[in-house]
Amino acid sequence: MKIRTNVRAGGLKAVNGLIAVNHSGVKVKTKVRAGFVGAINHSGVKVKTKVRAGFVNAINHSGVKVKTKVRAGTVNGLKTVNGLKTING
Repeated sequence: MKIRTNVRAGGLKAVNGLIAVNHSGVKVKTKVRAGFVGAINHSGVKVKTKVRAGFVNAINHSGVKVKTKVRAGTVNGLKTVNGLKTING
């Protein structure tokens, strides 16, 4: 799996190239070509996640801007792959 992560300031926690968690108000861009990504934003930052295959579970906890791009599937106006919806709460 090829993954590229750019962080301007603060800290980023990456586990097995799959999970990116931002806790310090920085801008995080994560690109993954296969598998899955769980991007969780807790501090009002901008998170962009692009996935070519597998599924995405993006959860917004603080009214921030989250963009998720998926190549297949749309349910109820929410981008999804393999039946998993993008949840904004």
